[in-house]
Amino acid sequence: MRTGLRLVTLLTAAALMAVGCGGGSSAARLTGGKATFAEQPDTKPNYIFPLTSGGYFSVANLSQFQFLMYRPLYWFGNNGQVKLNSSLSLAEDPVYSSDGKMVTIKMKPWKWSDGQPITSRDVQFWINMIKANKDHWAAYAPGGFPDNVVGASYPDAQTVILTLDKQYGSYFFTYNELSQISPMPQHVWDKTSDSGSVGDFDMQSEASAKAVYKYLDGQSKSVGTYDNNPLWQVVDGPWKLKHMTTDGNVKFVPNTSYSGPVKPTLAEFDLVPYTTDTAEFNVVRSGGVDYGYIPTQDVAERGALTKYGFQPWVGWSINYFQINYTNDQNKYLYKQLYIRQAIQHLIDQDGWIKNILKGYGVPDYGPVPIQPPSSFADDFEKHNPYPYDVSAAKKLLTDNGWTVGVRRPGDAGHEERLLQGGYGTGPERGSVQHGHHRLVRWQLGG
Repeated sequence: MRTGLRLVTLLTAAALMAVGCGGGSSAARLTGGKATFAEQPDTKPNYIFPLTSGGYFSVANLSQFQFLMYRPLYWFGNNGQVKLNSSLSLAEDPVYSSDGKMVTIKMKPWKWSDGQPITSRDVQFWINMIKANKDHWAAYAPGGFPDNVVGASYPDAQTVILTLDKQYGSYFFTYNELSQISPMPQHVWDKTSDSGSVGDFDMQSEASAKAVYKYLDGQSKSVGTYDNNPLWQVVDGPWKLKHMTTDGNVKFVPNTSYSGPVKPTLAEFDLVPYTTDTAEFNVVRSGGVDYGYIPTQDVAERGALTKYGFQPWVGWSINYFQINYTNDQNKYLYKQLYIRQAIQHLIDQDGWIKNILKGYGVPDYGPVPIQPPSSFADDFEKHNPYPYDVSAAKKLLTDNGWTVGVRRPGDAGHEERLLQGGYGTGPERGSVQHGHHRLVRWQLGG
């Protein structure tokens, strides 16, 4: 049975969302029926265990799959605002000591789907498992969580007290560190084999905690067994798994024991896989999915989708190019500030958004997104310090000893300009083995 809810997103860096069949984003919530959600091309969920390694660390596995069943300790995002959502969090707002070196967490009286309470022991289980298996956790960064927690105590079933290695601002530690905690059902998962009993293996030794991880990781990789595996039947989120296939078809039904304030009203929520965005959009054209997306190349057809509404879905995220600072040939170049500045001057964000993303994108100028608006992006970050400017990039290079050489390829309609430079051995230049190195090449229409 199809509901009256229809949503369409634009598949691009800044996605768009739409609500159809006469409704907008403020349409009344529906009771009963089923809603279908289009997965992005070839991004099927395939890992259910929240302690997720790099190979499985994705939006498809976390935000659009795990979070529906296993809630993080603290939930963020509230009606489009970038902020802690206290009502959807599993614990009360954290309380920091006056010196910023201790934080106290009080769990809410919420329950797992089997009726057992979510307690400080479930938080302890997560922390112990992370400490013993940092090399398997994609979010781990040396010096960050859990390295910056030098002590932890659990005085009762509802209280967690963390002692930190130094003073931290409460916003930083809550938003960047506590946000990474996901309580896990210790009374179900703290075991090392199918036939083994649940124990306190995470507390016994690092080796035993590693054995627990090895078991849970192996079970999580067996997607075909999710339906009947007792490990995954105990959840604390609003949804629980009804059926899942290895090709990405997922069916959720409400967790009737969910303790949170926003409970499911649909009878079923399904994720539907597509191998290509073309295949997905063909289904959208026929009205065959409730929540879908428009591939960037097809955005001109937006007006023809009369069965759907349309509105922006802007994620609080950034895109960036990762420079390989260890590259043998170019690492000395990348260490030079002026080189990085020149590269940035050659990134035409406005042109990319206009011509490739068809206007559906937001530029970013630093590590904090500027959309949706928040208090975390300062005035400097809201303006481009290195706007697209080929002349400025060239000047940075020539001011630092590079010269311009010209040669003509076979095509008489173009000329290829190469910026070439010699490398000194002083600290301001670094040193490389090559006497000259081709740095930038672009073609100019003639």
